[in-house]
Amino acid sequence: APAVKPNEPAAPPSEAAGNEGKAPSGVVEPGERRGRITGDAVYVRSGPSSDHYPVTKLNSGDVVTLLGEEGEWIAIAPPRGCFSTIPQQYVDSSDGLRGVVNADRVNVRAGSHLTADRYQVQKQLSKGAEVSIIAKTEDGQYRIEPPTGARLYINRQFVRAATGDAALDAATDAKSAGGVSNPGVIIRSNALT
Repeated sequence: APAVKPNEPAAPPSEAAGNEGKAPSGVVEPGERRGRITGDAVYVRSGPSSDHYPVTKLNSGDVVTLLGEEGEWIAIAPPRGCFSTIPQQYVDSSDGLRGVVNADRVNVRAGSHLTADRYQVQKQLSKGAEVSIIAKTEDGQYRIEPPTGARLYINRQFVRAATGDAALDAATDAKSAGGVSNPGVIIRSNALT
C-alpha cells in the first residue's frame, strides 16, 4: 500500500480570507446533525489543525454535516464539490467512471481546490471497494468522490449547530450579539462578528 508522504503543509495566514476556490455546501440527509458556517471564505482543512492544508472554502449560511469534534476543530462530511485522490494503479476501471480497488489498505487522500497538496490520508480502502471516478490526473491519480467515512475539518469558531428551529436560531444569534441563548445550540466558543 502507498505510504504517507512527509510533505510539510503550507498554511494560509487566516482561516477566513479571500473568496477563491469556494465550493457549494453539501447535501444533508434527514436526521443527520447539521451545522451552519458563520463566516465567509472559511477554510475547510484536510486535518484538525491550521497546519493541515485547506481543501476548499465555505461561506456564511452553508450547511455541513457534523461528524464529531477534535479540540478546536469540527469534523465534517466532505461538502459537495470536494474530492479525494487514489493512485490509478490501485483501481481497475473499464469505463473511467466507476472503479474497483485491486489491493488491500490503499490510501485515499484529501484532494484540494486550493493547493497542490494531497498527502493527508482520509481513509484506507480494501480490495473490492468501489469508487466513483471524477477525473484522471496527469500524475497518475484518480480524483474520486470522497468515500463514506471521509472527514474534513473546520475551526469550531466558524460553525454553529443548525437547529431548524427559528426561535432557537434567533436565540443563538442574540447570544452572538451579547444576549442570552440556549447553551445547547452553540458549538463554538466565540461568535464571529
